[in-house]
Amino acid sequence: MARRRIATLAAGTWLAFAVAASAAEKHPEGAVATRLADIQWKDGPFPGSQVAGLAGDPKTGMHHAYLKLPDGAFIPPHWHSADEYVTVVQGTVLFGTGEHADRDQTQLYAAGAFVYLPAGVRHFAWAKGEVVLSQTRAGAADFNWVHPEDAPKQAATATKPAENK
Repeated sequence: MARRRIATLAAGTWLAFAVAASAAEKHPEGAVATRLADIQWKDGPFPGSQVAGLAGDPKTGMHHAYLKLPDGAFIPPHWHSADEYVTVVQGTVLFGTGEHADRDQTQLYAAGAFVYLPAGVRHFAWAKGEVVLSQTRAGAADFNWVHPEDAPKQAATATKPAENK
C-alpha cells in the first residue's frame, strides 16, 4: 500500500512538472526548447535536404542541429575535423564508414539509434524514407570530401576544407 502511494505521488509530481514545463513560455537566457513539429527548417547542405540549427554556432564551435533528408538521399564519403554525435530521430538510415560508399558495407539504423564519429573518421549514408538526424559537433562544421568530385553543389560552396587527418 505504501509503495502504491509513493508511486502515485511520484507519478503525480512528474506529471505536474511536465505540464508546468511544457506550458512555460519563458526560458532562462540561452536555454533552448523546441518540438520537432515546431522547427523552422532551412535549405540544407545536400540536394533536397533541410537543416535547423538549434544551439551553438556551426561557424565557430560546438553546435547542435537537425538534418532532414528526403527518401533516397545520399551523403558521399566525407569526414569532419571535430567529433560528431548523431541520433536518428525519424526514419531509417544506411550508415557506413570508409573511403568508398558501398551499400554492402552499411548497417541499418532506425529511430533511436546513436552513432559516434571521432574526428577524421570517413563515413557516408543513404536515407530510407524521410530521415531526421539530430547532430552535435564538438567544433565548427566542415565537410571534407574524400573524393572532391562527390561534393554536392550546395555543400561545396558552404564548407571550407580542413587539414586532412
